[in-house]
Amino acid sequence: LPTGNKKQDAKLPGMGGVFNSRNLGAFGYAGLNPLNFIDPDGKELVRLIFENSAFSEPIIVDKTFIPVAIQMNEAALKRGIRIEVQASFRPSGAVLNNVVAGVTPAKRSKHYVGRAIDVNLVDKQGKWWHSKAFAAMRTEPKTPQEVVSRSQILGFLTELKSTEISTEIDRGKNPRWGGDFSTFDPVHFDLDLGREAWDKLYQENQKQYQCGDIPTYTVAD
Repeated sequence: LPTGNKKQDAKLPGMGGVFNSRNLGAFGYAGLNPLNFIDPDGKELVRLIFENSAFSEPIIVDKTFIPVAIQMNEAALKRGIRIEVQASFRPSGAVLNNVVAGVTPAKRSKHYVGRAIDVNLVDKQGKWWHSKAFAAMRTEPKTPQEVVSRSQILGFLTELKSTEISTEIDRGKNPRWGGDFSTFDPVHFDLDLGREAWDKLYQENQKQYQCGDIPTYTVAD
């Protein structure tokens, strides 16, 4: 990760476990990324909490996924969307619940390395967007309320997918939405990575989870 900015900020996680969104650049983390204050390669599982949260509960993710989680939270809050968490980090061998019909979990799932999250979205009108609701989006909306609901959700998806994550670990990557996959999986969001990086993260993060040593970091307003 970037090492050019050595100025310590007490609001960054390496100095007390609190992120401050004013220190983070949503579209260019290369110069503002706080992860380089934490450990040399910026990789470690954390339990992430937002002071002003759209998430239904804390999530366990790799630190390299934090920029995606921050953007999800910001995009949801501005549209009045609630993010109902179904799964984030997944320990190896875990029993899977709420699996989308027709979707076979990948052997190299991003969940195993803390770089994926499965969620249902609840829009401002209170509609739950789960796999069946997303599948119905392929047809024309029938009511004005459906038009409004779809607009909110599509705005959220468009903003998130257009966010460019640029760090030493992730150069110019964009978050992925499972609704764009060949096997339709609309509750899934992740950040891709290569085979070698996946192998390394898998060993590190699965071992850390087994040890139970997962620090909590808070994203402040």
